[in-house]
Amino acid sequence: MNYKKIILIVAIIIVVSVAGIISKVTYDKIRETVIQREINKTLLEMGVSPEEIDLSGFDFTEFTNEEIYDIVSKELSKQITEASSGQATSYSSETYICTADPSVTNRGYVVIEGAGGSDTSKIKNNVSAGSHFGGFLNFTYDSSQETLDTIGTRFVSEFNTFATQEFDEIIIYGLSAGGVIASYTAHLLGDTTLIEIHTHASPLNGYKFGPAAEQISQQFTGFLKEIGLGIDPYIKPPTNIKVFHHKTVEDQTLRSFCGDYASLCNPKVIQDNNVPGSSEFIYPNDTHESITNTVVTKTLSCKK
Repeated sequence: MNYKKIILIVAIIIVVSVAGIISKVTYDKIRETVIQREINKTLLEMGVSPEEIDLSGFDFTEFTNEEIYDIVSKELSKQITEASSGQATSYSSETYICTADPSVTNRGYVVIEGAGGSDTSKIKNNVSAGSHFGGFLNFTYDSSQETLDTIGTRFVSEFNTFATQEFDEIIIYGLSAGGVIASYTAHLLGDTTLIEIHTHASPLNGYKFGPAAEQISQQFTGFLKEIGLGIDPYIKPPTNIKVFHHKTVEDQTLRSFCGDYASLCNPKVIQDNNVPGSSEFIYPNDTHESITNTVVTKTLSCKK
């Protein structure tokens, strides 16, 4: 065989081999770029910036887009839960103890229902059994049609009318979303009458986490939508008004509001927006439904 032909064949083999190596490197680079774009897209769809989550410990080159989405979702849930646990306000370790002013002989009670309505008949029966019971106001609203500002204005008006009965003290129970209304209006309830506000498993902070907020904003309107997008800090009330936040730990009702993103929603964070100067108490054994009976029982233990 001609040496020139041999050299040519060898040269062709080398060129093909090098081209193959270059093609492999190029393919890997392209694949890596595509994967990173897919990851970034997934994160942005979840309302999270790619810089907010650490995925350096994962090699996604062999996974499909569906598998990448699943992995990223689980890791995001894990990291957000860990972060929120470290950043959220710590729960108080104190236990609520009922206190009563012996000079109080005429006490009024107010219940602000939750967003879906509440059966308040049991609460009314319990509070009206007290010897110092003076009156009862049950406040309702349309959480889909009214905004927090509209509801708050109407509540203050009804409260002021109720307060003309000149009670020595008024106890307000804000059930679930009703606690947001009570906290939002606390500074507007006057500076003379003694007032206690008790919120029960209330989404005081709302759902500020990206994907849940986006989903809620698309599915809900009015006050419910505002809760989904997040609630601003509250204004400190005057000294005659005491605010007590009674909180659940694991709360499936608060989580369920997040829909498909329920696993990413942390009940502790959702409730973490206390009224300035308030006190908070944790109820690890209570659910979203049972906490009201527990709180009412505790607050009435010395006021009947």
